[in-house]
This record gives sequence, C-alpha cells and structure tokens, in this order.
Amino acid sequence: MSVSETDRRLFLKYLGAGFAGVTTPVGALGPLAEARGPMPFQDFRGGVSSPAAFGGVTTFNPIQPSDRDDLILPQGFSYQLLIAYGDQFTLSGERFGFNCDFTAYLPRTPEGHEGLLVVNHEYVGTATDSYGQAFSRVVGGVPTVDDFKFDVGMSVVHVRKNPSGSWVIMRSDLNRRITADTLMIADGPALQGISNVGGTLGNCSGCHTPWNTVLTCEENYQDYVPEDLVTNGQGTVGGLFQKNGTHFGWVVEVDPHDPNWTPVKHTWLGRFRHENVAIRTSANER
Repeated sequence: MSVSETDRRLFLKYLGAGFAGVTTPVGALGPLAEARGPMPFQDFRGGVSSPAAFGGVTTFNPIQPSDRDDLILPQGFSYQLLIAYGDQFTLSGERFGFNCDFTAYLPRTPEGHEGLLVVNHEYVGTATDSYGQAFSRVVGGVPTVDDFKFDVGMSVVHVRKNPSGSWVIMRSDLNRRITADTLMIADGPALQGISNVGGTLGNCSGCHTPWNTVLTCEENYQDYVPEDLVTNGQGTVGGLFQKNGTHFGWVVEVDPHDPNWTPVKHTWLGRFRHENVAIRTSANER
C-alpha cells in the first residue's frame, strides 16, 4: 500500500512547520505541537500497524512541548530503564558500554517474551567531559585508553518479560561485550591473510538481517585510528587507540546467538564512514 498524495503533502506541511518553529516560541510550533485528537499508528507504507505490537493500543494523543528533563510519552505508554552505562551484566562481570546508538531486538521465543537486545556503543569522550564524569561515578577513578577501548563496540543482553509485564536481564552466557579489542576476521577483497582485524569502534547504526544476525557500521573511526587508504592491511598503527587504521571503517557482522562466533568485517561493502546498512528481500530474488 503506497502513501497517498494527501499523506505526502501533510507530511511535508508538518515538516515545514517543524523547521519554522525552531526559531519561534514553543506555543507557535504549528501542527507539530498541536494535539489534533487521537492518531493511529502507521507504518512506513501508510498502513495501520498491528495493535499487538503496541500492547493493544491503536491510537494515541500526541504529547505537548515541554522543558521537563524526562522521557514524556503519550497516555497509555510507559517505559522501563533496563540497563545503563556501567551496569555489570555478563557472567564475568563486564560492564555495559557508553553512548548507545543502534538497538535491535532478536526474539528467542515465538511470542517474543524472551530475546536478545543488541546495542551499539558509538563513542566515548575524554577523562574530563560527560564520559569521564560518568566513568568516575559508576566505575571509579579516571578512565584510561584501555577503558575507552572497552566502552565502545557493542553489547548483547539476554532479556525476558515477566508475567507482570516488566523486563529483566537474565543471567546468561549469551550476555556479551564486543569491544575495540575483540577478535575479528575479514572477508572480501581487502585485508586478506590477516588473522585478526582487531575489534570494532565508532559503531553507528545497524541492521537485523533476515538470517538472524546483526550488521554494525563503523563510522567515525578517524577519531581513534589513522585514516590510511591501503587495502592490503599494511597501514599505519597509531591514533588514540594505537591500532592499524585499515582494520576499521567496515561493516561488521555478529551472531548474537552464538558467543563463540567470530565477528566478520565484510570488506566488499567498502571502507568509509558507514552511517547505516539496510537489507531488502524480495520473493524469488537474492
């Protein structure tokens, strides 16, 4: 089902109102700030989404502008803080990473009440900015480069929904940290013959694949390693992380369901500052 011309024009009208409202008082934000009555959930094709996906709620009243330092949701919705930076969640006591970006949920039961959260940790700052302050508060002391390398990458978190409706983190060997030092291999035309392309960093958005793995994108790797452009892997070691720059800037595949599976950097997808990757499948096609 395609988006109608009316829907397209309405979207553009709202978009224009939003940009215009940036420099105007809150009360003058236009249609984006107005509660025009209950609104149906719609997917990107213009159809109404399944009510089951939203706990049976099919409409919502838009929220009003606010300066409250809080997550404000429409009536009928709620949120739960499940895990935060510094929380120890693996069997070995490893901590959850910093600056969450992409999140995927991979169900492990038919009804979806148990599954794996896969979260990217895009970047860290310095010992004196918000990262350093957070580190001091939840870990203690001043972070080192080794801490920087540990707090980027990805986390795999095994979760389950209780009968009460709340989510809990399970004590599970599937709980896993993937860092800038995690063993990884490469396939495709570049980095051939290198046994370890050395972890992942600068992880931006990603993708849950149809074959139930996750792709994570290495974006601003230049903040941590050199920006060499040679493809044979014989680049320069340096930067904040003192790593070979050619080993980063790729799309990395991870199997969250198998903690013993070695992540793969797919060099045939190119080396640049990847923002995201998406997959489209069609019947009877690759």
